[in-house]
Amino acid sequence: MGAITLTLGALIGMAKDDIKKALAASTMSQIGYMMLAAGLGPVGYAFAIFHLVTHGFFKAGMFLGAGSVMHAMNDQVDMRRFGALKGAMVVTWVTFGLGWLAILGVPPFSGYWSKDKIIESAFVGEGWQPWVFGLTALIGAGLTAFYMSRLFFMTFHGKARWTDEVHPHESPALMTVPMIILAVGSAFLGLILATGDRFSHWLEPVTGHVEHHEPVLPVPVIVAATLILVALGAIGAWLKYGRAEVPQEAPSASLATITARNDFFQDSVNRAVFQRPGQHVTRTLVYADAAIVDGAVNKQARGWNNLGEASRKAPDRSGPLLRGDDAHRSRYRRRRHRGGGSVNRVPIPDRSRGASRARCSAAVGPARIGPEPGEGDRPRHHRRRGRAVRHHGAAVRQVRRRCVPVLRDLRVDPADRYQAGARRQRHRPADDRPCRHPGAVGDPRRLA
Repeated sequence: MGAITLTLGALIGMAKDDIKKALAASTMSQIGYMMLAAGLGPVGYAFAIFHLVTHGFFKAGMFLGAGSVMHAMNDQVDMRRFGALKGAMVVTWVTFGLGWLAILGVPPFSGYWSKDKIIESAFVGEGWQPWVFGLTALIGAGLTAFYMSRLFFMTFHGKARWTDEVHPHESPALMTVPMIILAVGSAFLGLILATGDRFSHWLEPVTGHVEHHEPVLPVPVIVAATLILVALGAIGAWLKYGRAEVPQEAPSASLATITARNDFFQDSVNRAVFQRPGQHVTRTLVYADAAIVDGAVNKQARGWNNLGEASRKAPDRSGPLLRGDDAHRSRYRRRRHRGGGSVNRVPIPDRSRGASRARCSAAVGPARIGPEPGEGDRPRHHRRRGRAVRHHGAAVRQVRRRCVPVLRDLRVDPADRYQAGARRQRHRPADDRPCRHPGAVGDPRRLA
């Protein structure tokens, strides 16, 4: 997997004209080197992490350099519209150049100490594996030198191919200072970590101690072959994109170039094989969930709701079937008027004092004024007391007979209970006002 990844990334980077996409393809190829080293076993574990560290410095510096170029070129990314930027952007050119030399694996820069160790480890083994993996890593080094030199020469060398609206200039210190720091790491970090196998010994608690293994080819031969391929790749890129004139528009390309420019049609294959079928499956499941599952539940809920509405609007004939408090309330909240035979429901009584007096007047009626039959010869105070007493007795009887359900729905405050006890001693005379006697309908004194 690592060998395939590093090769595909290098081929894609050779065909890209977008500076960011070319660097992204380079990143994919270098990650392939790391995966190749990790797949070799304990012999390559430490070198995979080593290349991860050094690659982080020089690739981050080159990405910042690409951003500096875009800042100077009004956010343009087409390298065919760059060229001759080293004079206008000296700091960017130097820092980007150090990252370029490091990723090529030119000694003594960082990439030489990490990537070349991976190439040497790829030649370790038995049978066909060292030859296949070693040669793949070796060829990948030459391809890396070509496409990275192509990017460097098309951007900073050759003739200016700028558009009329751009005026290249160096970026401010806010952008150049981080680039300088990363360029220092790109130049010397690999040498510092590789001296005395310092980095490998530091990782031994994780990767374990690995004995030295000899590759199938002598190490000087591998190093020389790597440097020769790197030089050939850089020279080829200089001849084609540094010294020769670069067309501002991409010429007609062969099938191989078109395939590389389209990332070997990876996006098209993924879209046709995975994305579109997945979208159709997802839409089908969403429709089934909404129409079948949610539809059944919602229809059942609507059915129960309609049944409840119908039962609520129907006449209440369930009195004998009720039990407990519901039966008690149903019996006493339905009564007949004196004059008619229609059955009406009594609403929940209002517990205010004014409403209680109104119910009292409606249930008992106004007090009678004048002497009772046979009481004309009594003194006035005796007649008044007798009328009040008899009136009180009639009210109690009527309350017991007709108004008990209403009284049971009332609640009395303790203060009202005390005041009612004090007033009961007065036996105030009746008049034409609403009934104020104890025991009247809705009077809190009755409850007291």
